[in-house]
Amino acid sequence: MRPVLMDFGSATPATLRIEGIREAEKWKDFAEENCSLTYRAPEFFNPLNQQTITEKADSLGCLLYALIFFKSPMDLIHIRGDSVALAACSANIPFPKDSCFNVLPECMILIKSMLAAKPQDRISFMQISDFLKNLPDGNVYCNSQNAVTYSF
Repeated sequence: MRPVLMDFGSATPATLRIEGIREAEKWKDFAEENCSLTYRAPEFFNPLNQQTITEKADSLGCLLYALIFFKSPMDLIHIRGDSVALAACSANIPFPKDSCFNVLPECMILIKSMLAAKPQDRISFMQISDFLKNLPDGNVYCNSQNAVTYSF
């Protein structure tokens, strides 16, 4: 099996400076048209005037969550018909209880810090890199059939 990364609809310049209400609406419309609902950064649900949106560590957090749990962090919320926007903006991220025993506690901390609701509380890419370098033995998840591994 060869994994394929896709859905780069939210790919934008690393830093977006929103300078007015029209520009905020433009980016909100962009996100609604191009970003998967269950992978959208909280700040794209309701962009604010005079806001700077930086690196999208939350998207990487969603990807890591999906690689480990085989679903998006917002899939269960979406399936129940609950508000994905409200869950993302409140950082109410459910973790599958039946799978968590296989995941390193450090990895759970990393995912939670990548999915923080407020951008200023979210871990940076440099911090993510440092965090991964300090994880034990190269596996973030392991069971009898699957493993998500990394190396530096």
